[in-house]
Amino acid sequence: MEWQPIETAPRPTDGGLQEIDVWLSDGEYSRRVPNAYWLYDLKPEPMWYAENEGHPGESGPIEIGGAKVTHWMPIPPPPQAPK
Repeated sequence: MEWQPIETAPRPTDGGLQEIDVWLSDGEYSRRVPNAYWLYDLKPEPMWYAENEGHPGESGPIEIGGAKVTHWMPIPPPPQAPK
């Protein structure tokens, strides 16, 4: 799997969530954000969300302070259970 431009990322509009890994950059600092998802029905505009680091169960927007999501990668399916 390779990083893809964020413009090609899945953005469900039916209320479902599809988690993907995204690449976040503010020009100086870049990092991978695992298990991000697109929330289309937020006001005033849709945005990328992910779990807050260090706060399990809490999530929030990830494009803050000038940081922008630039790329995405699908999450591979889980391994099969041993037989």
